[in-house]
Amino acid sequence: MQKLFSSVPKREYAVHNINLSFGHVPFSSTSQNGTNFGVTIIDGRSASGKSTILRLLAGLDSPAEGRLFINGNEVKVEDAPRRDIPSWMKVGSSFASSSIQTGGLVQPVIIEGKPDFVSSKTVLERMYHMGRDAVQHNFKKQDLEGKYDDERDRLLQKLALEFAKLLQLTEEQYSGSPSDLSPSGQFLFGIACACMVSVAPSVTVLDLNDSTNIQSISLPCPILLFDELFDSEHSTTLDKCKAGITNLIQSGGVVVSVTHRPLYFMNMASRRITMSGGKVLADIKIDNVENQSKTRN
Repeated sequence: MQKLFSSVPKREYAVHNINLSFGHVPFSSTSQNGTNFGVTIIDGRSASGKSTILRLLAGLDSPAEGRLFINGNEVKVEDAPRRDIPSWMKVGSSFASSSIQTGGLVQPVIIEGKPDFVSSKTVLERMYHMGRDAVQHNFKKQDLEGKYDDERDRLLQKLALEFAKLLQLTEEQYSGSPSDLSPSGQFLFGIACACMVSVAPSVTVLDLNDSTNIQSISLPCPILLFDELFDSEHSTTLDKCKAGITNLIQSGGVVVSVTHRPLYFMNMASRRITMSGGKVLADIKIDNVENQSKTRN
């Protein structure tokens, strides 16, 4: 038995010889050719390397070979304590110093399930505090001096409201308690919280001054990694979240979904990557007519 277990490869060798780029180019009225728009699906059998890719993207694991870039900036995983975040979400520790050095780096966030509820806060308040906590955990206190003020606080509040509306949470939903949300509302709430965690550190390092018009600021887009997020749910739950997730992608957000149920996502996907034995078995672009027609409208 000892010999059998000792032959199991270490986690860092779970995927190998892979060169992948994730993201998309949002539809432009001046460009009528096909765009890579929608959710990127990663599927395959268990232990094929799907979740390992997510962990690499999120900065939870570092590649033994190769390099990782986010928006053109190389990211290296630091040997630092993991962030104190909810159990349904995973964020690496590799982006704090990168955010300061590059002027704000969007943090990829893994979502694994429904969010936990804090009924003493409304949905919108909970979203705002998730963003505020992400800032405080991502930077040392001295790094925030002169960077975090009332204007930045109002910017985080604006961001929370924008994500709530973008994901099609109604005013009644985001003004109420998380525990009153429907199952699909709970997922949208969790996605909205992950959006805040993903972009709040970038907001912190924006160059703000007294004359800055918050309404005119171009805010960063989140990078969300679904780790079998809807796999245990009926497909109708995802169907009810579809419009909100599509809105998020249309606005520039990146969504990568590891799933054992790829058909759940096919009507909102732009790409399907199939893994096998730690390698890419197939990488297919999906010509999703439904998505592209919606974007044009």
